[in-house]
Amino acid sequence: LGGGNISAFHCTHVVLLREIQTTVAPLRGAVLGGTIGAPPGRSHPTQGALNSLLLAEGGGACRLCIYNCPSDIESKLRQVGRRIAVRHVWFKRQNDGWPGVRVDDPLTLEFDCTAEELVAAPLRDEGARPGDTNPADAAREAKDRGSEAFRSGDYQAALEHYSDGIRALLTAGDVALVDFGLAEQIGGG
Repeated sequence: LGGGNISAFHCTHVVLLREIQTTVAPLRGAVLGGTIGAPPGRSHPTQGALNSLLLAEGGGACRLCIYNCPSDIESKLRQVGRRIAVRHVWFKRQNDGWPGVRVDDPLTLEFDCTAEELVAAPLRDEGARPGDTNPADAAREAKDRGSEAFRSGDYQAALEHYSDGIRALLTAGDVALVDFGLAEQIGGG
């Protein structure tokens, strides 16, 4: 599935578009699947979301609004008909009344799988990325790689590794400071 990048971390149930109510934040554990129905476009040339059309599994269509979208994910979104699953669905009504799914973190998108496959997929270690394993362990490993790169003078690599570690914690949901070992470092443990 998905080239070995499927993550079941915190994915607990499939939702259908017709069942979703407007939410004020992402629904933790909820996964919405479908296919890309139109190539994406920008809502504003220099800022704003990348907007596409999601043809949802189980029927219906909605706007897919992706913020902070890197070019590699944008190129995947240009493939009309490609399967996609959105973890931690955030359903909103757009200003024009259209239903929409807001994605603030593109790492919550999985390509080439259905929502059911994403929920049922076992955790995998090979080809893992943030969120695929214990988020505290993934963040700690990324921090260690960042520290090593920093000591060797490769500051760009260090920044990337530190960012991966932070992203691992942010995309995983709630992670206690004690799990990450930060409580001891800040005097709380």
